Amino acid sequence: MVNVALVALAGCRDDCQIHLCDPQKPRPTEPVECVSPQADPDQVVPDTCSTTDSYEPNGDMITAAAPDQRECAGSRDAVIGTRDDVDVFRTGACAVGVDVIVTSIGTSLRPKLTVSTTRPIRTCIIPTCVEGATNVYSCFEQGPGEPSEVETLTTRTATDFRGCCRMGAGTIAAAMDCPLSSETIDTFFWVEAGDAPACSEYSLSWSF
Repeated sequence: MVNVALVALAGCRDDCQIHLCDPQKPRPTEPVECVSPQADPDQVVPDTCSTTDSYEPNGDMITAAAPDQRECAGSRDAVIGTRDDVDVFRTGACAVGVDVIVTSIGTSLRPKLTVSTTRPIRTCIIPTCVEGATNVYSCFEQGPGEPSEVETLTTRTATDFRGCCRMGAGTIAAAMDCPLSSETIDTFFWVEAGDAPACSEYSLSWSF
């Protein structure tokens, strides 16, 4: 049996082309088997998960996964299936009884979302006032093990709804005003890949 020499990629491509593809060139003393070139990492199609969570499709504010009745305290375990996957969840109308401060312009509320994950996913909390216009004016986040909250800039999602976002695990809270001293809000949770790969699992929990 003839021994076949495997030539490493580092020096194989030219030798393979000369000895195997061009009949005018001298052949090596023993056969050469080329190793297929590796795919360009930038051109690799992202892996997809073998299973998806039960909330799909819920990729925008219209198709947001919502409970049959309002859910003012709850949790969700889900997965970002692909790099372009978006998950949106909705609580329904809830009276926020925590961190409520009545001001001269209305009621200042701070709904908060806790994110558990090992991946750098991007998560946003997007509260909306049931009565009147919503004014989200500040955001606060706290990472695992951090002693206190840190005020961050107000951010927007791709849908132009105003909310507060964070990367990775931790908590994110939105400081907001509702007119007429209303304490009832309908809240959306927006989750996207951020810097995370496909098949990134996460858990959300909240209590208003």
